[in-house]
Amino acid sequence: IPPARFALLGLTSMGSTFCSVRSLRYVIYPIQVLAKSCKPVPVMLMGALMGKKYSLKKYINVFFIVLGVGLFTGGGKMSSSSSSSNNSSA
Repeated sequence: IPPARFALLGLTSMGSTFCSVRSLRYVIYPIQVLAKSCKPVPVMLMGALMGKKYSLKKYINVFFIVLGVGLFTGGGKMSSSSSSSNNSSA
């Protein structure tokens, strides 16, 4: 890699890390962890677009990770709204 391109790659990598850390200041920690759990999705999508082949097992694993994150995230909202409606009717 030519030094100019290597420097550009390093600067963009540092810039993206800085921006992601700064933006996560406004999100609570559990949501940060859940969002980071979905990181394999864009990685696999970009890999597939670039011609990389993944096994069916990897696709299934990523599907279950996303499903689990979705159920965990959605489950918290449903339980809090149903518990508040139960308390208000009593």
